[in-house]
Amino acid sequence: MSLRYLPVEVLSEILSLAFADNANLCDILCLNSKILAISKLIIHSEIKFLSYRQLHSFSSGKDPLCCAPRSVTLILPGGATHLDVFADLKRALIRCNRNRSDETGPLDALRLQLHTHTRDPNLHHISDALSVADPKNFVWSGPDPVHHFSIAIVSQAVRHLVHAISAWSQIQHIKLTNVAFPVNDAKDYVSKHLFLNAIPSLRTVLLGKVAFLSVYAVAGTVCDHGMTNLEQVRLVDAYSESIWGRRMRRSDVEKAGLDLLAMGLLCGTSGDDIIARVTSVVVCEVETERIQGGDRIEGSRILF
Repeated sequence: MSLRYLPVEVLSEILSLAFADNANLCDILCLNSKILAISKLIIHSEIKFLSYRQLHSFSSGKDPLCCAPRSVTLILPGGATHLDVFADLKRALIRCNRNRSDETGPLDALRLQLHTHTRDPNLHHISDALSVADPKNFVWSGPDPVHHFSIAIVSQAVRHLVHAISAWSQIQHIKLTNVAFPVNDAKDYVSKHLFLNAIPSLRTVLLGKVAFLSVYAVAGTVCDHGMTNLEQVRLVDAYSESIWGRRMRRSDVEKAGLDLLAMGLLCGTSGDDIIARVTSVVVCEVETERIQGGDRIEGSRILF
């Protein structure tokens, strides 16, 4: 039976599987007009860029999309350096938003897998680009193998990233890995704003393979009364200092919360409330163990 006679639902499933394994779509798109129409709907629903060239080409396009994308994914190799990547991402997201309305709903997921660089003069474009998105789910991870502890989000980029996230109203789930947070005075409560401001819609946060994460920033964010829907903060291989130091434990977050209370920096709560809140929300875990040295954990992977 010719593909053109298959029901649209069946043909859509077949084409979705074909696109998942075929980076070069031209041969499929040229089969006939029916397949082209269905293919465009599939491709535009789940936008995926596997190179800077693809991103730049899409961001420069003028033709309207056939639907509002449900997700946008950008994956760039670890060694790639493109100073205009976030300027192009902003234009790409603006193009995606032209079809968005109350009926289509917000962007379901924005996924990034790329490195930033300390000497990039255009890091401010991170905030410009991500502020356009306002997704329900956001993931930014490193492109290196999972057993590598490389830094994808450099400390100079964190401020711009957090500024964008703070402007989102739809965000529910955040996953950030391979992050070096800015180094602050450990008891400087302002450092909390380098983690996250209060976001009422936020439900879960996962921070994995992160260095220089202030335990006071975590405690201040978890205990912020504005985090009304926050259910879980997972800290996987999270270090308050360098990766040669000690991983963060839940008890560290509890103590930091009590310290903030004693300093008068947490209002309208008690010590018991802080302990209960941290116990119910914060999970500290071990995932990647080094061959030698560092904070080696035996037994349970949960750090109390």
